[in-house]
Amino acid sequence: MLSRKTLGVAGAAILGSMALLVTNSANATINLGIPDDPADPVVYGMESLLSNAANVIEVGEAKTKHYLVAGSGGELNIVARTGIAASSSTAVYLRIELDNMVFGLARASGDFDVGTVTAGGGIKDNYVVLSMADGTAADANATLTVGSLAVLPDAAGSVSATTHVEVADAIKGTNAIGDARKANNVVRVVKGVLETGTSAKTVAEVAEGFAKFVGGGTAAQIGRFMVSAEDGGTANTALGSDGAALALEDMFSAGTVVLKGDFSEEDHTFTLHTQADCGADGGGTATPLAYNDARTETSTTLTVTAVNAASYLCIDVGANNETAITSAEFSATTSYTAVENAAFPAAGATTPIGSIGRNGTTVQIPYLTTYEGYNQRIVLSNRGSAEAKYEISFRPEAGVTAMAKDAAMGMLMGNSTMTMKATDLVELSGGSRTAATIDLVAQPRHIDVTSVTVNMETRGTDTVVHHSGMPMDM
Repeated sequence: MLSRKTLGVAGAAILGSMALLVTNSANATINLGIPDDPADPVVYGMESLLSNAANVIEVGEAKTKHYLVAGSGGELNIVARTGIAASSSTAVYLRIELDNMVFGLARASGDFDVGTVTAGGGIKDNYVVLSMADGTAADANATLTVGSLAVLPDAAGSVSATTHVEVADAIKGTNAIGDARKANNVVRVVKGVLETGTSAKTVAEVAEGFAKFVGGGTAAQIGRFMVSAEDGGTANTALGSDGAALALEDMFSAGTVVLKGDFSEEDHTFTLHTQADCGADGGGTATPLAYNDARTETSTTLTVTAVNAASYLCIDVGANNETAITSAEFSATTSYTAVENAAFPAAGATTPIGSIGRNGTTVQIPYLTTYEGYNQRIVLSNRGSAEAKYEISFRPEAGVTAMAKDAAMGMLMGNSTMTMKATDLVELSGGSRTAATIDLVAQPRHIDVTSVTVNMETRGTDTVVHHSGMPMDM
């Protein structure tokens, strides 16, 4: 056997190309030290990890819990090259070391396609030493078959390989020949249940009082909601703890969905539809929705399967609609029944789906008063050259009735400013305060909206800019 001193120079030729690990071998995805062929991470869904005794290994004095995962398709196999020149007849020891994970099954000589297990490789061990006999390991590719590992749920696992002349060094991980070869973060545990909401970005037409959609249709999609299993995001498919492709049934046995939003307008129909166009072409299937008494959420029990089969939230306002289409945000809240012995049960989530947008300019005035002790005015300014239609609607306090006056609707000429008294815009009974919404058929960058309130007794003035279309960067 050559000494370390002998290999001190020869090692540069023998082991200097310690890319040491081959490109992808059959059924192996963890390849060390190949910059142009990095190992694709093997990804497991956290919710599929099991907590029963047969699936948990406690490691070290702290008894840190590691969870068993399988590699049924060879995803966990490790490939390392010995780095011995083809003409060499010396023996070396190859050390494969795990970081943030341990072996779940004892390694045997038969788990390697070359060499013999000398040390390590047992259950709870984080390393194994392979003896490469004289003349049999010339530049050999050592493939370690790994059927299972025990991993941490919150730290990715890495694998490294080193080559040693002495078995004692290989066992201790000291005096390696050449550089260590390492594949970082190649085994990861991630959130396996994915809730995804995608807004359709449908827009209501300001010129129609937001009673119709841009383009004139009566039905439109608000957004889509889906529950799916993590796909891995790499060349590898995400796995359940059993090593099979990750599926929802690996992570929960049942799941329900509650849709939340503004369903208050009874003349507007909400459905779940199987088509993105909400059946505009006459196809697909619409599932009607039922609501709680406040009409703020669905009351029917929607299963994850049902939502995924009909996952587009649609609204139909009807051909003769004159009521403004809601601009509220819609969301989906999920809850799950975990699989038996789940170490990390699937947690429910609330996911935004989308909302109906509005074109033009919409400005909210939170406080408008007709109290005789104040003189409040609304100032509208149009810096565009085109005239802009405006309309003001009111939301009074409880017990107060608001009736819009003629001045609450009109035209704002181009390159002009209009000042209107609150008493000319609305008549309030039962009180003197309300909130208001101003809608203008104009680009937001052309419009400024300000309120000016004068205390008639003190002559003090309060000015609030509610919207400024002036660019911030001049």
